[in-house]
Amino acid sequence: MTDPTLPESHGVVRTEADRFTARPLLAVVAAVVILFLVAVFWAWRLQLRIESTFETSMDRPTPPTHAYRYEVGLTNQQPFALETRAARTQAAERASLERMEWVDRSGGQVQLPLSRGIQRLLRGEKPGGAP
Repeated sequence: MTDPTLPESHGVVRTEADRFTARPLLAVVAAVVILFLVAVFWAWRLQLRIESTFETSMDRPTPPTHAYRYEVGLTNQQPFALETRAARTQAAERASLERMEWVDRSGGQVQLPLSRGIQRLLRGEKPGGAP
């Protein structure tokens, strides 16, 4: 049973056909690209103006006077090939092991050369004052 007062399309939902055109979308994209390019050009010109202002208003820095010295600040920057302190320190330590000297004269302690002390230990001799 149909109601004669209602149109035949009653109860049927019809959607309107999409009438989307690409022209407005392309206009928005073109406007955004143009705005971006204008902003890039403006930033570039501003950067050039700032650089020219600094170049004319500031003197060039003078190079440091200590530029080619081997030590800068607290950091030793001498090339390894030229480093001799370790070898000198080791030679001094080696020499102290080979000489005889007093450690404590009042206590009777003497430093013997290392090789001589090892020979005495191998012979079974005890250091003076040892039990």
